[in-house]
Amino acid sequence: MTKVNKDLLRAELLEARAAIVPADHRQRSQKIAESFLQSIPYKDHSCIGLYDAIRHEVAVGPLLVELSDKGHATALPSIETKNTPLIYKCYELGDPLDDGPFGTKQPRGPVAEPTLLVLPMVGFTREGYRLGYGGGYYDRTLEKLRGEMAVVAVGLAFHEQERQDMVVDAHDERLDFIVTDREVLAF
Repeated sequence: MTKVNKDLLRAELLEARAAIVPADHRQRSQKIAESFLQSIPYKDHSCIGLYDAIRHEVAVGPLLVELSDKGHATALPSIETKNTPLIYKCYELGDPLDDGPFGTKQPRGPVAEPTLLVLPMVGFTREGYRLGYGGGYYDRTLEKLRGEMAVVAVGLAFHEQERQDMVVDAHDERLDFIVTDREVLAF
């Protein structure tokens, strides 16, 4: 199989994800949240790192509400310095968020140490690799955290984001799970 350049693949996948109509996007994001809660071993993690969805990513609002209701602390990533690992900060639903780089919103809370990270994806492979926006922030973050403690990484995506022709580089960190609107993959 011919491998596709990541930039070309990224553009194609972002366009496909943006084409999902809002009502379908909400329904499928809810299905992904339900599958996460049923299939991912999250109960032993006191702090769970999520993300604030941008650019038509899987919405994590329903998951944030459920995890908070079950007593889990939650955190969101913050870009403190370009080309360095993300810093997770405590976040509760309704807390104010500040504008961050790349159209992101960032929390103001104290630094957190989540042991389960929920990551957005532009694309993914069935072998557990993700394609992001190209900045390498999540790969650097996973590499750093995995060097310090046991961390479980879960990617969320719509099934259309799967691609087997994606180039996987040496610095790409493998996920432990991928949850889509059709299935849960474990690695």
